[in-house]
Amino acid sequence: MLLLALLLLIALLVLLLTPILPMRRRQGGVANFPFVTVGLLVLNTLIFLGSLSSGEEFVRQWGLTPSHLQLVPLVSYAFLHADIFHLLGNMITLYVIGVHVEEALGNLPYLLAYLAGALLSGLAHALLCNLLSPAAASVPLIGASGAIFSVLGLFAVRFWRTRVRLFWIPAVPASVAVGIVMVLQCFLAIRSFVTDGSDQVAYTAHLSGFLFGFALAFPLKVLEQSAREYGIEDAEKALANGDLPTALRYYRELLVRTPTDGGLAHTLALVHVRLGEQDAAHRYFTEALDLFSKQGNAAAVARVYSDAQRNLLKVSLPVRLLQRVASACEDAQQYELARQALADLCQNFPHTADAELGMLKLGKLHLLKLGQPQIALGIFAEFLRLYPSSEWANHVRGLITENQNAS
Repeated sequence: MLLLALLLLIALLVLLLTPILPMRRRQGGVANFPFVTVGLLVLNTLIFLGSLSSGEEFVRQWGLTPSHLQLVPLVSYAFLHADIFHLLGNMITLYVIGVHVEEALGNLPYLLAYLAGALLSGLAHALLCNLLSPAAASVPLIGASGAIFSVLGLFAVRFWRTRVRLFWIPAVPASVAVGIVMVLQCFLAIRSFVTDGSDQVAYTAHLSGFLFGFALAFPLKVLEQSAREYGIEDAEKALANGDLPTALRYYRELLVRTPTDGGLAHTLALVHVRLGEQDAAHRYFTEALDLFSKQGNAAAVARVYSDAQRNLLKVSLPVRLLQRVASACEDAQQYELARQALADLCQNFPHTADAELGMLKLGKLHLLKLGQPQIALGIFAEFLRLYPSSEWANHVRGLITENQNAS
């Protein structure tokens, strides 16, 4: 039975740590409905209501009895509760911390972590009872506390700096509040074994669940999420206080950690604009445009390009990037920005294949999107003058004829 329990735990961990499971990148707050947390609240409540008429037999059947280990009770015990106060205490705690951990991890990883925490904390409690407290080994373990403490372990790592209130204590960082709770749990666990488990509370399940969640946070890389979130908070605070050099330092550190984040590059560009540093601003605008265009984020490309045009004395982009920017702006229906990018392409890289195609696109943009047929005809005429042997020449002549006939 112990082997089966370990195999089940390993299976849950393999699923949880598999790279194909996407981790949700939380920016702060709760942006998505916590389906798993609410589902657990509902399920625990329904099981409690259903068990009211079943009495102790229900607990003996589905609770975890350390002296008589069975596979199903290693998980089912976490959905049973002794009374309404036991249920309310656990469910309130689960909701308070669970919604944030679920938002950070994503629904499926969070559910797997919760179930694995229930399994491991129950198993640890059973083993320690059999070894150190034989009298307690015959008492069925019930309650979601072990699983909830595993969520608390994840919370302590992910939100270590977030300020929380603990009873009458003023708001303190979560790491301090959780530390106080866990020191108390250690003391109570030791006292429990000294008194041979007579207080009926499975502190060993609490401790093992917490340690499991705390350790699990590192392979799940939730500390990277918190570093990003708190780094952005620090940068925004410095920016709001007018401390631009400090804000720059924070944003640069963040961009080093996440070099594919076009939003950070865009923000850095705007900060350099405020400092009057045109060259640095141009460099970061270019980086943001390159990142967003490669990611296919047309709206972001248009937004960054608009800011660059508005804030820089001159926007000079590589030819391939100009092509991507023009296409993205057109996709985002920002036709004036697309026109600017195509005009720059034709002006800055004349007599090249890129300028040839760019001029064709520019003419069609004026004709089809901007509603300026006369300007389009002028561009098409210039195209035929510059590129009379182009593979697109007949196509351009057809557009000219079609437009003239329509007139």
